[in-house]
Amino acid sequence: MKRNVWCVLLMFVTLVPSPGWGDVVERVAAVVDGEIITLSDVDRATAGYGNSSSPPASNPLEEEMRRGIIRQATLERMVEEKILDRTAARVGIKVSPEEVREGIARIKKDSGLGGAQFARELMAAGFTEKSYGDFLAGQIRKSKIIDSFIKSKVSLEEATLAQYYEKHQEDFRGPPELRVSHIFVALPPDAAPEIAARAEEKMARVAQRLREGSPFGDVAMLYSEDASSRFAGDLGFFKKGEMNPGLWAVAADLAVGEVSDVVPSPMGLHILKVTERKEGALIPFDQVKDVVRERYYRSEIDRVYSGWLKEMKEHYNVEIKL
Repeated sequence: MKRNVWCVLLMFVTLVPSPGWGDVVERVAAVVDGEIITLSDVDRATAGYGNSSSPPASNPLEEEMRRGIIRQATLERMVEEKILDRTAARVGIKVSPEEVREGIARIKKDSGLGGAQFARELMAAGFTEKSYGDFLAGQIRKSKIIDSFIKSKVSLEEATLAQYYEKHQEDFRGPPELRVSHIFVALPPDAAPEIAARAEEKMARVAQRLREGSPFGDVAMLYSEDASSRFAGDLGFFKKGEMNPGLWAVAADLAVGEVSDVVPSPMGLHILKVTERKEGALIPFDQVKDVVRERYYRSEIDRVYSGWLKEMKEHYNVEIKL
């Protein structure tokens, strides 16, 4: 499992503060069914964000805004947790230790992480195995509540799926194809410094000619060092996976007619131009029905759950004061 996945998971952890006494009057951040969440409760729960890989803000004002956004997200999560606590208690939903152990075992198996590596990933994300178990128990409880209150409200009839497919056709197209031309100067990875300098100097002359307005095809025929020079640099059509990944990443971001900066590859130096773009063909509904069902189901579960949570906030007289 990738490290950034653990950082996302960390955002959902709710730390339960220990009670204490003090002379300072606490600021109330929210009230749920008469239970108060203080600002210091939120700040303690937000402390886990210190392990985030997000770069620091460039100035104090931006940093304060970032902290405010994180604090607000943490508070919303804490309110949601308290609503789920009360709902689970009301209908008798419980999560057993065995369910948590089985869940962790599945995650280890699916991610391919051994025990020691799994523990290191947890530690890097700010978890102990116990705290991650507590988090996972909350996720299992939420899943059970969704099964009880949300799932039955989502229709998976074929007509509904077909309607979703028609509305989201752009999500069900094959990969686009790009027609690419390039100007190429060979530069082996182990080239001597003087050879590398000559290649870079030649490519600098190429770039200058293009900036001066010389047609791309003419410059390619004059300078390019591969067989494509006979065809004004034209390489034909490519799909993702059929071109060097670094070159594809640049070409995919170019508009038709746009010319790139110099792009290195294991073969040498390139300047790319996209001359045509074909959008991928629409994949028939019958061939992607399972994908449509999964995407529609997930989006509807999220939508219906959000509505249910809003109703529960009203039911439990939630007041957000932050």
